[in-house]
Amino acid sequence: MGNKKNLFVIIPVLVALSLKYVPHFWVYTAILIDFYTPWVLFDSPMFAQYHEFLVSGLPDREEIPLLEINYTEATKENVRRLTNDYTVPIVIRGLLQNTTAVKYWKDPDWWIENYGDEEALCGTQQAVIENCTFTSFFEAVKNGNPFYIAGAASVFDRRPELQEMLENDAIKAMEPDVRTASQVFIGLPDMGTDVHSAMGINL
Repeated sequence: MGNKKNLFVIIPVLVALSLKYVPHFWVYTAILIDFYTPWVLFDSPMFAQYHEFLVSGLPDREEIPLLEINYTEATKENVRRLTNDYTVPIVIRGLLQNTTAVKYWKDPDWWIENYGDEEALCGTQQAVIENCTFTSFFEAVKNGNPFYIAGAASVFDRRPELQEMLENDAIKAMEPDVRTASQVFIGLPDMGTDVHSAMGINL
């Protein structure tokens, strides 16, 4: 009987300590539940409170600027070394400066005139925008109700000339392996999330 009473005390204490000192276990458990059940992690007030609890206990740290190199230094070997085998981000200045993408893609009218009817993956942090095109995106921006083109990839399959506009010798010289996909992201300042994590190598 005494052992059972002890367990009623010890187990809650161990759970409480693990929530504080072994958060990976609970976060990974939440991810599994999110994946295999209808419960949605990012819609959970309880998980948001747990996240806030974890973050509130961390010390404030000064921002660490990203390492920057010139595109002339961006050999495959150097980039691999500086990114710690592609696990740490760096900024490569001037890598795209001579591409036709830089010349034309900054102009909304160019997108509308040439690719306005192309479908894109669009949304906000709360909802997906159905039947989205590049024209509807720029019209929403103009009307003061913007959303986000997030990772549109199929447009490169339908319109391979867009891929060609991104190419130059400097990129080809430093890419690590065969390219899996190219994606278009278009938004306004303050859109997106503070932290981005993606599988594989992002360039």
